[in-house]
Amino acid sequence: MKDQDQEARLLVLVALGSSRREQRYFRPGGLLLRPKDLCIVEAEEGEEFGEVVRGPEQVRPEELDYPIRRVLRRATEEDRHRLLANKADGERALVIAREMVRRRGLPMKLLSAEYSFDRQRLTFYFASPQRVDFRELLRELAAYFQARIKLLQIGPREETQLLGGLGRCGRTLCCATFLRNPESISMRMVYEQELFVPPERVTGLCGRLLCCLRYEHEHYVEALAKLPHIGSRIKHDGKKGKVVGHNIFKGTTIIELEDGRRVEVPGLSKEDVV
Repeated sequence: MKDQDQEARLLVLVALGSSRREQRYFRPGGLLLRPKDLCIVEAEEGEEFGEVVRGPEQVRPEELDYPIRRVLRRATEEDRHRLLANKADGERALVIAREMVRRRGLPMKLLSAEYSFDRQRLTFYFASPQRVDFRELLRELAAYFQARIKLLQIGPREETQLLGGLGRCGRTLCCATFLRNPESISMRMVYEQELFVPPERVTGLCGRLLCCLRYEHEHYVEALAKLPHIGSRIKHDGKKGKVVGHNIFKGTTIIELEDGRRVEVPGLSKEDVV
């Protein structure tokens, strides 16, 4: 009984659909699955294509806010061709839907269209600065495509994740590659990392704070906690000064002396504050 309970909690994380935007845990169903494996999973209605992101790993089902379904099989070559065909049809559907939106004069920008693997559902992602009454559009789309239509309004972060691009570092955006569920970023993180720069230097293409500000945040906080705070008065080499900055990579403190000179001093701690 204990082994059965343990097996029920051994799950794999799967990114769903051709866009891989949504991720959910599934029971592997006896299959030996590894990251990057393509598979067909049980969906709310029918089947869905997916790619294994992580696992198998122990997960507590009660921590998830959705029912745990199962992986049906590994994806076949036929399944892959079907996915490509669905993706192409989704692109054509997007062109048609954009014309419908234009004719109705709706304040919405359609970004992407995606068929479910079994083609029972067609999802449109759109951006808009306001709430949109798209009931008539929904009926027109359903009648034209003969499928269940979902219109999902997404925010600036999700829009950028969907469209992709290059970040300030010159590399492909994290959210468009591996970062599927960005965590919240606050200006407090910017201050705690002593990034005293213009706002545009810490802002991403989405107009929000850079997701990468979180990556090393804990390290910054831990390192800076050992050093004298900015504004502290320090006595060094017989001279008094004020802390104006740090270099956490070298573990040094930058002091502005009374004569205006700045020196970078290693090995200082809060005990050196006068």
